[in-house]
Amino acid sequence: MLGVALAFSPLGGWVAIQGSVTSYPWALSAAVLFWVAGFDTVYACLDADFDKKTGLYSLPSKLGQRNAIRLAVVFHVLAFVLFIFTGVQANLNIVYYIGVGIAACALFYQHWIVNPDDLSRIQMSFFSMNGIISLVIFFAAWGALLAGELL
Repeated sequence: MLGVALAFSPLGGWVAIQGSVTSYPWALSAAVLFWVAGFDTVYACLDADFDKKTGLYSLPSKLGQRNAIRLAVVFHVLAFVLFIFTGVQANLNIVYYIGVGIAACALFYQHWIVNPDDLSRIQMSFFSMNGIISLVIFFAAWGALLAGELL
């Protein structure tokens, strides 16, 4: 649900500035949804035992931590593809794609440091990498728009 709520954020910003949904790059909202679903699934692994004991239906409690992390990888691959498609929809330039490539490296690192048998690095994965990814995507889009104005 957090992914759905946050996926509406770029749409809300678009409508606030454009006054309509015309020409909105819908792939951006889908990318945000899958990005958040991925990192939220990884973070939920910390509560998997509690969720299972209390009957909460989290992905890690239902699928197990290893499978939940695998699903998070799928979510993040989809997010990466949709971030690329966002650049296509918005006709962004190479600056954006370089930023998405850097963000993809951060996403890869996020999964590389988390082991389903040792969740001790989830905090670093969740807080540090997500902060870096969000800043890189923001500055990549902003830089692409600025570069487009200058060219």
